[in-house]
Amino acid sequence: HVATVVEPLIRKSSEAAANATREHIASNQRRIGRIVTSRTSPNSVSESWEEGYALREIQNRSAELLQRRDELDKQKKQVAKLSRKVAANNNTTACDSSKDSNNSNIFSGTAPGSSNLNSTGTPMVSTTFDDVTDDEMKILEAEESIKMHFLHIKKEEMVLQEMRKSLETEKSKYVLELRRIQKEDRSRFNKRPVLHNRYILVRLLGKGGFSEVW
Repeated sequence: HVATVVEPLIRKSSEAAANATREHIASNQRRIGRIVTSRTSPNSVSESWEEGYALREIQNRSAELLQRRDELDKQKKQVAKLSRKVAANNNTTACDSSKDSNNSNIFSGTAPGSSNLNSTGTPMVSTTFDDVTDDEMKILEAEESIKMHFLHIKKEEMVLQEMRKSLETEKSKYVLELRRIQKEDRSRFNKRPVLHNRYILVRLLGKGGFSEVW
């Protein structure tokens, strides 16, 4: 009879699929997490979710990036403070140099400040790197370094955000499948009987209220 030939094949296939699903759930338990049951009273049991190492790694990495960002913020403030101090010192030095230049022009018969004016009477500003002091150059290098580190942290934060989002999606599917397996194992049809000598129960699709869908 056809049924006697087909039924063992269907059962073998369904058992192999069920075992593969359970192995997949078990292999991801440490990485994604698991449902932990605890007895709160003699007649009641509560369930809680225990996170796996994947989320803990993301959280630890996020905490490290936050710490690095705070350190960079402190360095940025220190560099800004030093920049203001150097600028103030340079302004003082420039004023002293201007006074000496004016006194020299007076003795040489040149109008004070005339050497700093072009043909239209507009003050000329030097743009050569000779006017940039070593301190100013170090400050510029420090500012650029801080900007680059901030950009690197921002990229890492975006990667972690995508990883967290992907993990949450995987976790939702994982929990649904885990609960489905638990209900399937507790079902009174978990032996996968043949109904009306015609239908073989292969896989539980869902359970709600007092009914089950196979």
